[in-house]
Amino acid sequence: MADLDDIKDGKDFGVDVPQKNSLFELKGCGALDWG
Repeated sequence: MADLDDIKDGKDFGVDVPQKNSLFELKGCGALDWG
């Protein structure tokens, strides 16, 4: 059965939609790969 909880976020994905960059405690470390 399909997961209906995350259906809105899947529709918002596209080339014309900018990525969400959540803030991190260390300045400049929001784009690093933390695992």
